[in-house]
Amino acid sequence: MAKFELSQKVKGKEQLSADQIKEFIKKQLSKSCKFEVTSESPNALVIKGKVIESLFTTVTDFQATFDIKVEGQNGRIIVNGESNANGVFWLFFLVGLCTGIFLLIGIGLYLMQQVKPKEACDSILKAVDTEFSTI
Repeated sequence: MAKFELSQKVKGKEQLSADQIKEFIKKQLSKSCKFEVTSESPNALVIKGKVIESLFTTVTDFQATFDIKVEGQNGRIIVNGESNANGVFWLFFLVGLCTGIFLLIGIGLYLMQQVKPKEACDSILKAVDTEFSTI
């Protein structure tokens, strides 16, 4: 399990709203992740999903909470999340106990992919900053 925490300040061009930021986050997430919103409140968004991998199957799932605080043209987004091994990893692990090579493949994929959710959330925060901030 890998936990992560990220934050981003946004100084908007105009009046910001938490709803417009949440919709933008969902739009950006859909480009790089398969996810579902598990909980949504006026100032928070809780998602669960997996980062889409182009080369290998995904062996990690993640859950992240986006806390959004907005005051006028200024905002702050704080992301708390964690990534965990999913069923595909455990399949590789169990088969690997008998064959060896699948154990190495599963562990290698997990080590490579455990940071992907943090990287995806970080790129989303940078996109939010680019979209809503002044130049």
